[in-house]
Amino acid sequence: MRCPACGGETRVVNSRPHPVKNRIIRRRECCSCQARYTTAEGRISEVTKPKTKKA
Repeated sequence: MRCPACGGETRVVNSRPHPVKNRIIRRRECCSCQARYTTAEGRISEVTKPKTKKA
C-alpha cells in the first residue's frame, strides 16, 4: 500500500479484527516519511459451492 502523504511504501505496525463489523483494522507506517495512519479492510468471506439437486 502507498502512503497518502508522500506515496512511499508502507508496512503494517498493528493488525486486529474489528469487534462488531466484519473488518480488519490495520495501523500502517510509511517507510519514507514515518507518517502513521489506520486502514479498515473488509474480510474475504468463504465461498461456498452451490448445492445441486439430482433429478
